[in-house]
Amino acid sequence: KTGWGDELFIATLMTIAVSVTAMLIGFVFALLFTPLKLSKYKSLALNAFSEVEDTLSAENYLAKEEKNLKESYIALSKAAELSWERYQRGLEGIFNTLETRRRAFEAESRFLSLKKERIFNRINLYLAIGMNAIPPES
Repeated sequence: KTGWGDELFIATLMTIAVSVTAMLIGFVFALLFTPLKLSKYKSLALNAFSEVEDTLSAENYLAKEEKNLKESYIALSKAAELSWERYQRGLEGIFNTLETRRRAFEAESRFLSLKKERIFNRINLYLAIGMNAIPPES
């Protein structure tokens, strides 16, 4: 099952491939027609490649981390529900129940923070490849 984020990531990778090809073609033209400006263009191109590489690397790490935090959040939420049921039956104290709920809230907070960080990373990726991160209003 793929979500919207996965399709967006694949489209981003295809866009990067096109952008890299265009940059290489531009680099060849610069090499042929403007030898004096070559060092400046080379520096800009290497910087752009570096930014794209860094954001792609971060995307892979953040995706794995998001998956792990989501699993943790789901497990702790189920534990909190079970703890609440046990409390209602008189099998567990209120302090244990509240502590379990607090851990579930912390896990949810970490998950949502990482999700936000991943969104910001994708925006940085779009900017690094020269795309508008936010589409213009029509």
